[in-house]
Amino acid sequence: MLAHDFLKKDDRNFVPTSSRSAWYFVALVFAKVCRCIGVFFVDILAKQIHVIGLLCFLKLVASAILLPVQKPFTVGRSIRKSLHVRIGQLALFNCLLDILWFYGITFCGPLRSILVFEQNPSVILIAIMSFVKGSGSSSKTRGVLCLLVGYIVLFVMDSDTYVEDHAEAHKHQSGLNHVFYHIAGWFGISDHKGGVLLLLFAVILKMGYDSNFRHLAVEVGGPKRLYAMVTVLSTVFLIPMATLALVLSSSFISSYLHFLVLLLVAAVFVMVIDFYAESICFQHVADPVMAVARWSPIVMFSSSLLISWIWYENSIASAGAHAISGGVVITVIFFCAG
Repeated sequence: MLAHDFLKKDDRNFVPTSSRSAWYFVALVFAKVCRCIGVFFVDILAKQIHVIGLLCFLKLVASAILLPVQKPFTVGRSIRKSLHVRIGQLALFNCLLDILWFYGITFCGPLRSILVFEQNPSVILIAIMSFVKGSGSSSKTRGVLCLLVGYIVLFVMDSDTYVEDHAEAHKHQSGLNHVFYHIAGWFGISDHKGGVLLLLFAVILKMGYDSNFRHLAVEVGGPKRLYAMVTVLSTVFLIPMATLALVLSSSFISSYLHFLVLLLVAAVFVMVIDFYAESICFQHVADPVMAVARWSPIVMFSSSLLISWIWYENSIASAGAHAISGGVVITVIFFCAG
């Protein structure tokens, strides 16, 4: 959560100062690879049940883990009544952000969603400010150019050659999914481009969410406690929407055991391990801001490209899925070089 300090430094050379610090950094890298795998599992699960229902199930599993571990409502300082409303508002904000994120995954696939959504929002904000002001060091200028070229290439050169029958392929979805699809159709853009734009909008919202989270965490008693509270409350808020969505839509679960295993792994990888790895990293790594803001996206971008190459070469992926394109490869190179 301190990644907003990232581009205040020009030195991008991160070297752990001790073997213990190096091990924590390795744990962070492992957690980011797990998060990539979890996002790919989310893409599989989203093809079987409604997106909002899936999000609710994932948060329910995460809440079942975080509640006994953190005990956010029973352990720690008492929370003032004035903070209850702010925590509830943050949980609603979290629901909106995650819904947009999951719909973005269904539109443009896990690889492209990682390239867009996992880019640190504070880095994007500072890059925009540097571009507008036209000031900064050579490293900042290089980062801004690489970021800009990467997004342009992803939007222009990433051809969506597979045109599917939306009504048939997404018949288990309803509501917002069809609204997003038809809006993209009105502007004449493909699923990929629509998903990228949706995720870019989500990243902009994420800037505000992260800022509110940081300030509220100080008053509540730490980010771990606040994260557990937000996860539990957002689950409660999603239950009515998820129930309605699941009742009004169709599910295509071929194996409930397979579904439950993927659901459990995705929830742990995406919503539990990743957060705790970042928290531990900020406490024990020599330069946590550099480790999280700089190296975490690079690990995720390169890992997602490798996983995607294996994923779509394997029979696990259906024909015509969101496979790798030349534009995606170029985007990964520019994002990592920036």
